[in-house]
Amino acid sequence: MHGLGGPGRARLCAGAGRRWLTIAALLVVALVFALWNHPTVLTVVLLVLVLPAVLALVALLAASGGATADALTRGPPPTRDAR
Repeated sequence: MHGLGGPGRARLCAGAGRRWLTIAALLVVALVFALWNHPTVLTVVLLVLVLPAVLALVALLAASGGATADALTRGPPPTRDAR
């Protein structure tokens, strides 16, 4: 990702803990829904819209963080001798 600079801490953490971030997002939405006294249609719609947005953000950060973390650990690609 040329415009975003180097790998940020959020991208690397999201790549490492993608499963836990997904479980946490699901639990937060379930907890909000369970503890809301009188959930309205608007509340349910907002929860249904917020959850995929959060999961998409985690997936995006994890995908870009994983690619940059792999590139950092591997180093530069090997060069071939020009013969």
